[in-house]
Amino acid sequence: MMEKFSERSFNHSYARLWQKVFGDPKPFVKMFLPRRFERGEAFGVKLHHRLIAGTYCKPYLMKVGEETAEVSYLCGLATAGCYRRRGWAAKVVEEALRTLKAEGRLLVTLIPSNERNRRYYGNHRIYRQDRHGKTGIQQ
Repeated sequence: MMEKFSERSFNHSYARLWQKVFGDPKPFVKMFLPRRFERGEAFGVKLHHRLIAGTYCKPYLMKVGEETAEVSYLCGLATAGCYRRRGWAAKVVEEALRTLKAEGRLLVTLIPSNERNRRYYGNHRIYRQDRHGKTGIQQ
């Protein structure tokens, strides 16, 4: 049921989902997604060969003191309207966190797109791993 998509196949399916969920016009989506998500990993859920929920994990470098670590944020978390409030987005986030943890990512955060989503998601779901290998998912 859960698939980790290759960037190429995900972009096409995800572009349609993005348009429906966020309401951006097709020319904008075709211009924005390839540029914005040129590097990273996509996660999603398909039912009956149709993407119903997905997100993109954008890696970046964060420097704290003398240390630099690769961290990520989940962006564009989207669920098709008729599948909302059924836990599909949570499954996507959980899979992303499991995968990124296994890859040694030190921090992953979800950044809600607007105030309404921030209120819905509450505190950002964060995965962290400290220098000593202790890990945790914070709500």
